[in-house]
Amino acid sequence: VEKQFGFVSCTSSSRADLFLHSEYFDNLDQRNRVKTRGLRRGDKVSFEVEEAQQGKKSAQAINAEIEDLIRRSPSGSRSPSRGRRGGGADSLKARQPIEFRPGDWDCSECKFHNFARNSQCMKCDTPKGGGRGSGGGGRSPGRGR
Repeated sequence: VEKQFGFVSCTSSSRADLFLHSEYFDNLDQRNRVKTRGLRRGDKVSFEVEEAQQGKKSAQAINAEIEDLIRRSPSGSRSPSRGRRGGGADSLKARQPIEFRPGDWDCSECKFHNFARNSQCMKCDTPKGGGRGSGGGGRSPGRGR
């Protein structure tokens, strides 16, 4: 099991990302699901905001509840060719585009999408801007996923 915490983005306001721990899910089934399988970018979670308390740097998301999960491959593989049945235009239409925010970067070694706050790749540990090529850095505006 990987880490059981992370950050969520607010789509209803321009608030900065909020800290979210798996223990903040009140529903025990959802809590267990988050602890064992985690959340991925694109999953929808509702929550209440608890403003920063003394000794904490930022607000956090509490009383969380899963609203919608993005479709995952049954094999757990991130490869687009594995675990898909039928293929076709309908399955391509169902894929949600990955939101790329200012400062986010693709690893120069493994091409993993990293958030701006990561100083090294979360998949292969290559330093931001490191590797054999010119480095990670921001994505060029003309390149889409």
